[in-house]
Amino acid sequence: MKRTVILSIIAIVVLVFLCGPYAGLAIPVLLLAYFYMKYHKEREESPDAERMDMLTTVDEVTAKYGEPDDVIVTNAVLANEVGGAILVYQQQGFMIAAGAKIPISDIESVAAKNMATPYTVAEYQVIITCRNKDYRYIRFNVGYDEDWASQVVADIEKYRAG
Repeated sequence: MKRTVILSIIAIVVLVFLCGPYAGLAIPVLLLAYFYMKYHKEREESPDAERMDMLTTVDEVTAKYGEPDDVIVTNAVLANEVGGAILVYQQQGFMIAAGAKIPISDIESVAAKNMATPYTVAEYQVIITCRNKDYRYIRFNVGYDEDWASQVVADIEKYRAG
């Protein structure tokens, strides 16, 4: 076991003995807080999962990375925002989809899925499955048209296949 885990267990046992059994109720809360902070710290340090949180428009992305080789419009209403278009940088080997910078070589599959249930009407989503565990699935809505969703999938597959 790691030294920090052993020290944490000893500290918990001492805390329960000194403060009584009610101190044990705080342990799950502390553990959840620890793992939450650890997860977000690892996520921020991960170079592969670069999020585009600060860049919200296509103009800001092109100012940072240059002109894309292709732009796949996923939502015509949001076409000038990062969430409404996929910017493909084939020469550099990545694309920006739904605010995430994805290496093209990491894409395992692309699929369109109707998110409707028997009681609701919902949009189609395009789901990109990646090899990297930090951003395994990337989902974005493409509207209510099945043909449009299929075309977006075909356009992404075109670049994935090479």
